[in-house]
Amino acid sequence: MPGIVVFRRRWSVGSDDLVLPAVFLFLLHTTWFVILSVVLFGLVYNPNETCSLNLVDHGRGYLGILLSCMIAEVAIIWLSMRGSILYTEPRDSMQYVLYVRLDASIYTHPPRDTYLTS
Repeated sequence: MPGIVVFRRRWSVGSDDLVLPAVFLFLLHTTWFVILSVVLFGLVYNPNETCSLNLVDHGRGYLGILLSCMIAEVAIIWLSMRGSILYTEPRDSMQYVLYVRLDASIYTHPPRDTYLTS
């Protein structure tokens, strides 16, 4: 189980060790996706208020980000279970999936200055 290379650095975690964290994140994000979908599409919002429209638009954007995170986590689970301890070639593309997952994670936590509008 050689370490995974991400950002041109070899980490002490192997790519086959990412199954359980990805499963946990997938279950957590699926639960949050279902709850947010029920809140957004199950409740009636007033279309005449801009606050309600902004809330629904923000919620739909967050649903898209959650969906992209869930797709990346399924890919991490699938790639982590391929190959064996010494045969790591099937998991060579894991670093690129981690880059996509990191990018989706950055969009869920915007910089602090974006909230400070005058």
